Amino acid sequence: MTADELRGSSGHLDTFDAGDGSADLRTVLSWSYRGLGIDEAGGFRLLGLLPLPEFDEAAVASLLALGTSRTTALLRSLDLKSLLRQHSPKRYRLHDLVHRYAGELAERLDPTAELVSARRRMVDFYLHTALHADRSLYPHRSRPAPPAPEIGVKALEFAGETAALAWFAAEHHTLLAMQRLAAAEDLPTRVWWFARVLDTYQHRQGLIHDNVETSRLGVDAAEHLGSPVMSVLAQRQLGRACTRASELDEALKWLSRALAAAAGDEEQAHTHHDLARVHARRVDRENSLRHAERALDLYRRAGNQVGEAHALNAVARHYADLGDHDRAHQYATIALSLHERHDNGSGMAVTLDNLGSIARDAGHPQEAERSYLQALELSLGQDNVFFAAEVSEHLAEAQFSHGRLDEAAQYFKRTYELYVAQYRLPDAERIRGRLAGLPFQLARSVLAAQFAGDLLPFRAPGPPAADVLTDPAAPLLQAA
Repeated sequence: MTADELRGSSGHLDTFDAGDGSADLRTVLSWSYRGLGIDEAGGFRLLGLLPLPEFDEAAVASLLALGTSRTTALLRSLDLKSLLRQHSPKRYRLHDLVHRYAGELAERLDPTAELVSARRRMVDFYLHTALHADRSLYPHRSRPAPPAPEIGVKALEFAGETAALAWFAAEHHTLLAMQRLAAAEDLPTRVWWFARVLDTYQHRQGLIHDNVETSRLGVDAAEHLGSPVMSVLAQRQLGRACTRASELDEALKWLSRALAAAAGDEEQAHTHHDLARVHARRVDRENSLRHAERALDLYRRAGNQVGEAHALNAVARHYADLGDHDRAHQYATIALSLHERHDNGSGMAVTLDNLGSIARDAGHPQEAERSYLQALELSLGQDNVFFAAEVSEHLAEAQFSHGRLDEAAQYFKRTYELYVAQYRLPDAERIRGRLAGLPFQLARSVLAAQFAGDLLPFRAPGPPAADVLTDPAAPLLQAA
């Protein structure tokens, strides 16, 4: 039986008992276990509590409430005895079956109170490290006070955005498991906080469905806690996540609930801003403008200049839709200046993208392209592939309309790559249609490279897209 088959089994190692003692896997593993010292054995057992068999040394230090040097020594000893493997600096992996064996030993031999404490330290290590990482990604987010970590937890801190992104990328699946573990351990405050600290990273990476799932768990936790403040924040976050997932009726439901319960100018402003976005996606310009203008007034009254900048940019989009390009440019330029003053890179990217669209509609293609290129560079520099896909599409369309077909084709290709990697399949299909509309020889040239194997360098783990995008080159070349 393979490890994959084991995952679908009852969850115990009894499956591997061949009927004699020599073939019983548990017996084989016990030979290695019996050779461990007391501290090594205790540490090995608790490694089975980790939700995934791959982990960082710092996580183990908090799980075991040990100092760094003792943790390093323990892991090196287990590595030398072939019970785990260090596959990169300070990062280890247990074989799936060894991981399960360690967990079974812990459940059988360790006191329940000790297991509960170890799980809570593990939850708090990942939560508080994610808090530090999230602050590096978006320091402008308003934050209530988080729960204090358990004694023995030593969360990681990050020197900057690049390090925070790398940690999130390595630990995202573990963080999802930790939120579920916090729910199973009846720790609703931690469940709520996991939803909050995952939001920015999931948004930037285009992890749309994960974002909806973790945000829903946050709403459930807030309702369980009975906290009006936490409920408003969770409902608003879920509304944003549903907007990104194009679940617009669901988004409107949660944002309307959040607005009805929001207290204070700033919380109401945030919610009006999110409502403006969902109404814009519904092509309801009247309600979108009403909410954007209300958000702008409230942000100014609260003295929140970053929020004011976002609202100014939203209002600018509406003026552009009405054909008042001068006023739209004025509002967006003020927004960009405020974002620059507060070093808000994500806000700068969104505003530059809007300035590109305003310039394009006003008949200034070169200015539009400069703004789009700046927005794309910023987005990719922040690893915000969700927004980078949209900016890349805007840039391709601008180049296409200006007759620069070779460059447009390359950016359409890049856009397609980004959408497919994020499993935004309706968007990917739309771009495939745009590629099909290119002149035949150009389309054939681009697609020959595109579908020869270099298209999907960004593909992330997840459900296969092949059922939707099977052999996309053939229909595209036929259509061209």
